[in-house]
Amino acid sequence: MVNETIDSTSLYSIVGIAKANGLIPYEYFTHCLNELCQPSLDIDSLLPWNIKQ
Repeated sequence: MVNETIDSTSLYSIVGIAKANGLIPYEYFTHCLNELCQPSLDIDSLLPWNIKQ
């Protein structure tokens, strides 16, 4: 139960940060998952404030 609460809190935090940066959460997650498949990835480029709208 505690781990589920922590996981939910983390997810809601990411959603909130994405929204605060003008992103649509679903599109942000989709973008991140697609980019994580790329061989040369700069993780910092996936931070919500580094995503170009």
